[in-house]
Amino acid sequence: MPAKKVQEPRMADFRRFAQLQEMLRVSCTCVREFTRRRFDALAKEAPDLADDCKELKELQASNSLLDLGRHVHGIESLVQRIETKEKLRIIFIGPLKAGKSSLINLLLSSSLPNFEMLLPVDNKAATNCIWKVESSPERRGCVFWNDVLQKEWLLDDLHPEVLRTDMAHFLEEKFAREANPSGHGEICIQVPLDVFNPFGCHYSLVDTPGFTESEEYRRLVQRFLQDHSHIACMVCPLTEGTAVPERTQKMLELNSYSKTFWVLTRYDLAMTLKPGKKFKGMTKRQAADGLVSQFRREIGSSLARVFVHAGGLLQDPDDEANEVLQKHLPLDEAQSWLRDIQNYVKEIFMLQQQEQMVLGSQSRTAMHRMAELTDEYRKRLNSSQGSVAASDYYAQEMQAAVEDAAADLEREVRQEIETVRTDILQELCKRTGDEVNEEGGPGKWIRHKYIEKLLSKLVPKIETEMQTRLDSAMMRAQEKTFKVAMRLLKEAGLDASRAGGTTSHSEVMTPGTDHLRGRYPVESVAMLTVTALSMGPLAATQAGVAALGSLGLTASPLLLGGVVGAAVAGIALLGFGAKYALEAHPFWTRDTANKEVVAEIQRTNHWGILSQVASARGKSQLLSNAARFRYKFSELLLSNGASTEVLRSLFPDLSLLEKVKAKLYFCCRDIEEFLEAEALGERAYRDLSSCSLKIVQRDWLSIVDQTSAYVEENVRTDAVQGGILASLFALRTEALVRSRMLREARHTVTIFRRLFPDLILALVYDVSVDILLRFLEGKDAQVLVSRASFCNACLKQQDPKTPEVPLVVQIWYLCVVASFVPIAGESKGKLDVSTMDMLLDTVGLFVDVHVQDQPDWNSHLAIFNTKEQTEEVEKQQEMWHLYLTSCERFVEHLLESVCELLEALPAHDMDLNIVGQPTSEKKEEVLYYVVLFPQLFWVQLMHMVFGTVRFKMV
Repeated sequence: MPAKKVQEPRMADFRRFAQLQEMLRVSCTCVREFTRRRFDALAKEAPDLADDCKELKELQASNSLLDLGRHVHGIESLVQRIETKEKLRIIFIGPLKAGKSSLINLLLSSSLPNFEMLLPVDNKAATNCIWKVESSPERRGCVFWNDVLQKEWLLDDLHPEVLRTDMAHFLEEKFAREANPSGHGEICIQVPLDVFNPFGCHYSLVDTPGFTESEEYRRLVQRFLQDHSHIACMVCPLTEGTAVPERTQKMLELNSYSKTFWVLTRYDLAMTLKPGKKFKGMTKRQAADGLVSQFRREIGSSLARVFVHAGGLLQDPDDEANEVLQKHLPLDEAQSWLRDIQNYVKEIFMLQQQEQMVLGSQSRTAMHRMAELTDEYRKRLNSSQGSVAASDYYAQEMQAAVEDAAADLEREVRQEIETVRTDILQELCKRTGDEVNEEGGPGKWIRHKYIEKLLSKLVPKIETEMQTRLDSAMMRAQEKTFKVAMRLLKEAGLDASRAGGTTSHSEVMTPGTDHLRGRYPVESVAMLTVTALSMGPLAATQAGVAALGSLGLTASPLLLGGVVGAAVAGIALLGFGAKYALEAHPFWTRDTANKEVVAEIQRTNHWGILSQVASARGKSQLLSNAARFRYKFSELLLSNGASTEVLRSLFPDLSLLEKVKAKLYFCCRDIEEFLEAEALGERAYRDLSSCSLKIVQRDWLSIVDQTSAYVEENVRTDAVQGGILASLFALRTEALVRSRMLREARHTVTIFRRLFPDLILALVYDVSVDILLRFLEGKDAQVLVSRASFCNACLKQQDPKTPEVPLVVQIWYLCVVASFVPIAGESKGKLDVSTMDMLLDTVGLFVDVHVQDQPDWNSHLAIFNTKEQTEEVEKQQEMWHLYLTSCERFVEHLLESVCELLEALPAHDMDLNIVGQPTSEKKEEVLYYVVLFPQLFWVQLMHMVFGTVRFKMV
C-alpha cells in the first residue's frame, strides 16, 4: 500500500463518537417531545416516526392520551446537559495581534471550498469583549450581545453562502473591534452546523482579548480555564519577541484544568523577516524554523503539543508575495498544519469526554428517565401506586447493591494495586532482568542500555498483571449485582424470559470472552478460568445467561482503555531513562540496577491516580448495569399480566412509546459497545500475519471470520497502523468476492473507501462489486459508466513498475467492466474497445513480468567459463543439469502464476462471448488462450520455454 495514502490520520473513532453524541441528543429530544405531547416536533426530529405522530395528533384533541407533564422537567434538563456537554469547546488565548481571530476564521472555513471571514479582523487592538462562535442544532443563525438577540437569519430562506456573507457583514458593521473600546460584554454568534462544520461535531470557539498583566484579564481567562470542559489554545506570533509573559505562564500552571496546546502563528511572515546574527547564512525556511525552536524552548518542558500555522498564506495563496513564499513553504504543507490542529483537537476532545465519562453517564440517565415513563403507564393500568412503588423499591434495592459492590470494588482495587506495587513488582523485575541478561549475554550491557531494555520489557508485564487482577475484581463485583438482580426478579414473581420475546427491540449482548483477545496475545487457561469462575453459577448455564441478558445485565472486564499502560509508562519512562543515559557508571551490578528501577517506580504517585481511575471506571460500569435493570424491570412490570391488545386500547400512544424506547435503547447500547470496544492495535498485526497464510491456503471463509471485527459498527480502529488496516480490508474484500458474498463485500468496501478515500484498490473493488450486484439483480449498469471510466483513468495513472493494484485484480476488474458495463449510447453487450485494450495490455504486462526471468543459456555458460578447467564431459553434464533445473523451476513458477490468474477469473464474473474474443488487431495476444483454452495457453508457454532451451542447446 502506498505509504502516503494510508498514513494520514483517519479519525474514524472520532466520527463515530460524534455520531453517537448526535444520536443520543436526537433520542432524548424525541423522549422530551413525547412527554410534551408535541408530536409535530417529534416527527421533525425523527421522520421515521412521522406516521405514528400524525395519528396521535388527531387523537390529542380528545384528551385520551396520558398526561406526562411531571416528567417534562427531568428529560428537558437532560437534553440541555447533552447539548451543553457534547460541544467541543476551545478557548483561544494570546497577546494582541497574535492572529487568534484569523485562526478561528480559518478553522471555520476548513470545511468550505474557499476561505471566508466571519469574525472581524483588523490591525487595531481588540476590545475587552469575549467573542464566542457556537454551532446550533436549529436551522437559523443568531447574534447575541450580552444574551440579547441582535439579529436572526433563517437558513430555510437563505443559501448557506448568503447567510455566511450577511452575518460577516453585520458583525463587521455593528461589532467592529474599534467600535466598542469600553465594552466588557460577550458577543455570541450561533450558526447552524451545516453552515460551518470544521470538526464534524457541535463546537464552541471562544476568542478572548489580547492578554495583559491586569488582574481583570486574569479573572476573565481564569473563568474559562477552571471549566475543565474547555480546551485551551495558546496562540503565539513568531514575529514577536516573547511567547508568553511570565505571569500568564504561572496563571496557566496554577489555574488551568483544561487540556492545553500551543499554536505558533505567522510562520509565513517570519520567513520574510531579516535573519538575525544567530540565523545568519540560513535560508528563509531555516531561519523561520530556528524561531520555532527558540519559542519551543521558551515554552518550556510542558507536555502540551506545539503546532505551527501560516494564516496569511492560507487566506490568500494567490497573492503575489504569497506565491513567492510558496517556493519555500508549499501550500499543501501549510494546509496540512491546519489539519493537524483539527485532528489533535478531536483526539483530546474525545479523550476528555471519555475521562469524564460524559457519554456513558448521559446514556444511563436517559434510560432511567425512560423507565420512569414506563412506570407512569403501569400506574394508570393498575389505578394504584402498588406496582410503581414496587418498581421504586426494587430499583432502590438494586442501587444499594451496586453501591455496596462499588465500595467493595474500590477496596479490592486498592489492595490489588498495592500488591503489584510492593510484592509482584520485584518478582516481575527480577524475571525480566534475567530475560534481558540472557538476550544480551553476560558482560554485554551498558548500564543505561540495560535499564532502557528492562523498562521496555517490564512495562507490558506490569500492565498484563495489573489488568488481570483488576478484571478479576470487577467480575467479582458484577457477580454480586447479578445475584441481587435474580433475587429481586424472583421476589417480584416476574419471568425474565418474557422480556426477551417482546417486540420492544430491547436486545442485549450476552457475556463472552472475546473482549480478552485484544489485550492478551495468548489467552492462557488460567485467564479464561478466572473469567469463567468469577461470573459465578449464574452464567454457568444457558438459562443463567439468558436470564441475565433479558434483564439488560452484561458481564464485562474492567476496560481501562490503556489507562494501566499509560500510568505504568509514565511511571517508568518520564525522565528516568534519560537520567541514567547522562550518567557514567563503569562499575555496576544487575541486582543493584533492578532494585533502583523498582524503588523509582514505587516512589511515583501514579499508583494513586491509577487506583482512582480504575475505581471510577468500575463504578461507572456497575451503575450502567443498575440503569439497565431499572429499564427492563419497569418493562416487565408493565407487560406482565396484560395482553398487547388491552395495553394498546388503554394507551393509543404506547406503540409510539415503544418505538421511541427502541431508538433510545439501541443508541445506549451502541454507546456502551463503543466505550468498551476492544483495542485492536496489537491484534491487527497478528491477524494480518494469519490471514496472509490463509490466503495461500485459499481459506477464504476463515479470513472473513477473522477480519469481521474490523467492520463492526462500533469498532475503534484509529490505533491500528494504516498500512496494516488497509491490507486487512484488502484481504477481507478479496475473500468476500471469492466466496461470492457480494453484499457483505459492498458493506466492507464502503468502510474501506471511507477510511482510505485515496486508495485506487478500494475504488476498483467498489466499482467491480457494484457492477456484479447490478448484473445479478437484473438492473441496468448504464449508471456505472462514468464511475468505470474514472476508475480506468486512475488505473492508467499508476506507475507500471510498482502498480498499487495487483495485476491479477486489475485483469479481473477489467473483465467485469468489459462484460457488464455497456458503452454509453450503445446496445448492451457491445464490445468496449477501450476497456478491452486495457485488458489485453494488462494481460500482456502480466505475462511479461512472469516471463522476464526465464533462464538464459549464455549466463550459465559465462559462469562456467570463469571456473577452473575440468574434464570437458563433466563440465557439459553439470551445465546441462543446472540449466534444466533452472528451466523446471521457471516453468513451475510460471504455471503457478497462470493458475492463480485463472482462479481469479471465474466464469460467473464475466461474459466469455465478449472478453473471450480477441480484437482483430491483437489476435496474437494470449488473452484468448487464458480465458477459453487454458490448456493451450500452458502448451504455448511450455513450447516457448522449451523451444528456447532446445534452440540454445543446438
